[in-house]
Amino acid sequence: MSDMISLSKLLHPQLRDKCMLLFSQEHFIEAARDAVVLVEDELRRKAGCTSHYYGVKLVDHVFGKEDPVRLRTVLDAERHRAAEQFFKGTFAYYRNYVMHHASGIHRDKCATVLVVASELLWLVGAGVSVFKGEETLNQLICTGQIDSARQLGMLLQYLDGRILPDEVYDGMFEMLADNHVPTEVFELVHDLGLVEWTRRDVVEPADQALGGYPTELIDIAELTDDGREMLRLCAERQPFQKLDAFRSAGLNFAFGRSGRRDVGSTS
Repeated sequence: MSDMISLSKLLHPQLRDKCMLLFSQEHFIEAARDAVVLVEDELRRKAGCTSHYYGVKLVDHVFGKEDPVRLRTVLDAERHRAAEQFFKGTFAYYRNYVMHHASGIHRDKCATVLVVASELLWLVGAGVSVFKGEETLNQLICTGQIDSARQLGMLLQYLDGRILPDEVYDGMFEMLADNHVPTEVFELVHDLGLVEWTRRDVVEPADQALGGYPTELIDIAELTDDGREMLRLCAERQPFQKLDAFRSAGLNFAFGRSGRRDVGSTS
């Protein structure tokens, strides 16, 4: 019993509800199969995919080998591809194993399958469908990843063209907290590919924009095409104040802008 309680704590809630009773009744083959099928079903659902592909072919279909990418994990590009390989390897080995060699599934093997499937479900749950305009904005609000279109729009407008000294971001995160923008939302706009940063040497007139802050390198943020489209959608949904109003009094962190024209403001 204690072993089952410990295993249950490791499992994704959906998998726990679907498979733990089977596991406790020693229906190990059925529990393992249901776990793999659940991952496939959730992958299709989250990616908005009605395809009947399964296993490795489903992963290729969702992550873009044969078609445009349908789901992006909330990871940087390198780890996203690593996660894709994790999905493919798991399906290539475990799915084929539980579907075609089920007689070898005993208690320990089943527990392993359940834990691995749980990790995949966590990744699927943290994933975001590839940018689809207003559909993506609605999804972010409905899932509680952002409070409102205004919150996201003001952050995007603030970041566009923002210049910061090399890796000196503390003041920015203080300002975000003061304006009720969680760090998770800042990370989200990058995970969605809405903002990109470039780094370069300080040269005139950029050093003047930094107000004499001692640094040899600067980081410059710029909205991607998807970011600009999202900013436009946010401004249409919930008009927000100009950039200057999105600053916390007394925080001298806004070192400058790259000279790009503000978009999305209403005044």
